[in-house]
Amino acid sequence: ITVHVVYLNKKNLKHTEFANKSIQELFPDMKKSFVLRGNYFKSAIAINGGNGQFRMEALPNDAQLSCVCDIYCTDLNEDGAIDIMMGGNFNGFQPQYSKLDASFGQVLLNDGKGAFQTMKSEESGYFVRGDVKYILPIKVNNQEHLLTILNNKTPELFKK
Repeated sequence: ITVHVVYLNKKNLKHTEFANKSIQELFPDMKKSFVLRGNYFKSAIAINGGNGQFRMEALPNDAQLSCVCDIYCTDLNEDGAIDIMMGGNFNGFQPQYSKLDASFGQVLLNDGKGAFQTMKSEESGYFVRGDVKYILPIKVNNQEHLLTILNNKTPELFKK
């Protein structure tokens, strides 16, 4: 992902000017800034325990293979617990940074206590190649389906 800071572009018209400056020269107001540190990098859900209390629950390892771009929550197996259908991938990085493309979509079944188990794609029927952008519920002939919108590809339709 390329981050554009207009302020830097206006003050550094040539790449050589930018490359030869220190971080302090590029951002003279850094003393006014604050530092945030990340310490949790797994794809996870936050379970609402009530009274403003949430517990983080990491999703299964299969959900950690790529970025997550959309999640659709519904009771897929009709057991009364909300399950997760998700997809991701991102191929928009510059070539030297590779790409995130290890996801083929996941169906995660809720055990009723907030823990999720991956359903194999052979069993769920959900297998998607490409950059998933949206997973949308639609009705076709009065039956519920899930439409997966992919970047630069034909959408794929899955029966719920």
